[in-house]
Amino acid sequence: VARSALPARGLMLAVTCAASIFDKMVLAGTSSILASGIIEELSGIRVSYAQWFLAYLPCDVLTVLACWRLMAWLFPDRDGVFDGCADLVRAQRDALGPWSAAEWRTAVLVAAAIGVWLTEAWHGVRPSTAALVIGAATLLPGPGSGASPWRRAMRLPVRTLVFTASALGMSAALAEAGALPYLTRGLVAWMAPLVDSRVSAAVVLYWGAFVYHLLLGAQNLLVTATLPAIVTLGLAEGHNPATLGMIWLFGTAGKIFPYQSGVLMVGYSFGSFTARDLIRAGLLLAVVESILLLLTVAFYWPLVGLG
Repeated sequence: VARSALPARGLMLAVTCAASIFDKMVLAGTSSILASGIIEELSGIRVSYAQWFLAYLPCDVLTVLACWRLMAWLFPDRDGVFDGCADLVRAQRDALGPWSAAEWRTAVLVAAAIGVWLTEAWHGVRPSTAALVIGAATLLPGPGSGASPWRRAMRLPVRTLVFTASALGMSAALAEAGALPYLTRGLVAWMAPLVDSRVSAAVVLYWGAFVYHLLLGAQNLLVTATLPAIVTLGLAEGHNPATLGMIWLFGTAGKIFPYQSGVLMVGYSFGSFTARDLIRAGLLLAVVESILLLLTVAFYWPLVGLG
């Protein structure tokens, strides 16, 4: 790869890695929604959208800064490849022209959904209910509605919905069948004596999830297969199961191989960066995220009810 292409490689890698990390920090990605459902189903503790958002807010901001500095260090722009990019971005923006009716409609509906999710504590409407209502609103005719409601309904990710529902059902089945204690002993029993404080939990669970993710590549499969055991461990040892579950989930954000995430496979398929680039950047980002999580869990999470 030409030296002048280094900054572009870093930029594409940063976008790809960040996309696989940030869906854990907001209760909107498939894995985070799945984890939230498992935690609530098994422990009775519900983490709201707003609490989840606030819990990871410091990590959000610091990850952006850390990712930028890391990619600038790994893929330096010594030849000034990005000089004048600001003018190029402005030109591309101006070429798009004003927002269309469909874009305004989408922005309003998304803003309404996020607003309802963040204010759940005030009105009591569950995020799932709000999502269903907003989703139904997208199918209604009106300005910017585009194709017929039936055609838009056919584009819904039915397979994703069925998978998420099946995964939640599997966790409930394990609990009802009494299989979770056996899974706990076989999978995470070694963690029990090590998880005795917020600091040790942040370190042990994060890197435990990182290692298990190498063995169980599919992210949602990992959450479905292991998170019930983590929640059960928290209940058995007197820890906050929501805290342990959220740490474990965040540990799956660290990835070094494309097979570990559909997002990484899509980014890798463009050929903009190599497998070696992903391993280097992924390992360094995993270390950075581990440190950020440790500081957040130790000093910040107790302030938002996740002691």
